[in-house]
Amino acid sequence: MNRNYYHLTYPEKIKMIKLNSRDLVKQDIAVQPPHTQQTISKVLTRWKTTHKVVCLGAGIVGGCTQVVFASKCKNHDFYVVDIDEERIKGWNNFKPNYYEPGLNKLLKTCLNKNLFFTTDFENTLKDATLIFLSVGTPTKQRGEMKGIGTNLSYIESCCHMIAKYAKNEKVIVIEKSTVPVGTAQKITTFLQEYNKKETEKENEKENENENEKEKEKEKQKKTKANCSFIKP
Repeated sequence: MNRNYYHLTYPEKIKMIKLNSRDLVKQDIAVQPPHTQQTISKVLTRWKTTHKVVCLGAGIVGGCTQVVFASKCKNHDFYVVDIDEERIKGWNNFKPNYYEPGLNKLLKTCLNKNLFFTTDFENTLKDATLIFLSVGTPTKQRGEMKGIGTNLSYIESCCHMIAKYAKNEKVIVIEKSTVPVGTAQKITTFLQEYNKKETEKENEKENENENEKEKEKEKQKKTKANCSFIKP
């Protein structure tokens, strides 16, 4: 499976995500500029065909953002995935752990219609068109850069799940968590290397299958040759 990866910076290139849904796009967002949701909503609204949008992380950023998107973009399906079952239950029962003015009102207009909250990463990611990374990036509590650096373990986990489960070749990934500069490039490099390894495995498997076919053909030829010497 071959993909191209682009590293875009925010905000001047946000509109480029509508230009090429064939590529995987990544954004390095350290500080979210104003009107981000409105800008992306406009892009999604202009997409005529229905797309499956997946957000990894059902926190206040991921959950609330997808509620806004789903309420404004009725022609697309939005899925929010999280490992925290209680958090997901809260959203599904109209009892999120966060308060935002008008949140429940918007939630009632789209929940279980074109907005879904789930813990099933595999089935949700496999045919996603657009993937948001909206997970926590806390300060490091141990090791190098303790108390100063950013813990990117949740981002790394998301990368592994995307690389493992996302099967759609036409996929866009937007890094929406607050992360240090350069994180998007690291994610891009990881996904490129994973894709390269998977391609090599597929090629090896194909070569093995070809070798097996050749051996089977040789075996059949020898069998026919031996049968030709047997008198009736």
